[in-house]
Amino acid sequence: MSVPAYVKQLVAEVAERERQRLLALPMPEWPDYVRAYPIALLRCSLFGIHSDFVARTSAHREQKDEKKKRARGLRRYVTQMPVTRTKDGIAMWYEGQLLGQRDFDILAWLAHRARGFSYNQPIEFTLYSLFRELGWAFANDHAWATTRLLAMTNAQVFILNKLTNKRESQGHLLRKAVVATDPHATNAFTLGPYVHQLYTKGEFTTIAWDARQKMKDHPLAQWLQLFYASHVPGRPYRVSLLAQLAGLRVPERNDARYKQKLRELRHRIVAAHKLLAAHKFIHMHTLRRAASYRENFEYCIGAIREPTLSQQPYLDEGSHP
Repeated sequence: MSVPAYVKQLVAEVAERERQRLLALPMPEWPDYVRAYPIALLRCSLFGIHSDFVARTSAHREQKDEKKKRARGLRRYVTQMPVTRTKDGIAMWYEGQLLGQRDFDILAWLAHRARGFSYNQPIEFTLYSLFRELGWAFANDHAWATTRLLAMTNAQVFILNKLTNKRESQGHLLRKAVVATDPHATNAFTLGPYVHQLYTKGEFTTIAWDARQKMKDHPLAQWLQLFYASHVPGRPYRVSLLAQLAGLRVPERNDARYKQKLRELRHRIVAAHKLLAAHKFIHMHTLRRAASYRENFEYCIGAIREPTLSQQPYLDEGSHP
């Protein structure tokens, strides 16, 4: 049964009014020692561990290590790439260069500086301050940082409108105002409308920055850290599901090396869980064969940790975000 046109128009008007209300709200505040990450963007493969981040050509392979470093930031451009999501089941697509955990840290750092800002209020900073506060070695990577900022200004997120069954653009993740080539000159960016709304709706999770810093050389552990921080882990997850959500390539069942590739994925994800446990982000993890092991050789992995103060009320009500 089709939905009448006047109903679609009414729903669209209500949605637009809500959108304008959220954009009129200032960015929320949170403590200085934490960083806030939008839940809708961290429970999916948008800022994933993609295996083809760098455009690896034969010419690049022949270069020395110093020259290879210059190739960082060359990411594959994707058009209408489906983003694997969990929990809320919202259909999402992405268009732009592939993004990783470092890009997510840059976005969260900009949001941190924008606390209390209104929509479209410029966030001013230098590339030198960005690297210093993120704890990264500066060297000559300011050109790489500019590349990543511009990549997020060109990146677009699309969400399926269930009423019209059409993909609707949510705008760019960032909007540029001033881009400086000098690392000590002032840049100015603003958060995109979709990102601003996620924060003003309160749909974000916070994590202590020092805990995040301990994982900075381990992207998969970083992704799992944010994933588990966004909700209280309940039932164990299939290893292949976690890999898919994180943006890793999951082998097809008809792949001749299916068992070997699945085993490699399992070892990689288990190692990331062990790292989280070593830094006391989770108490421990469990690994067991899935009920369908005989058919697909799947394992399930679960993480055990204490709920945060913000998650406890949801547990008391019998649900969690």
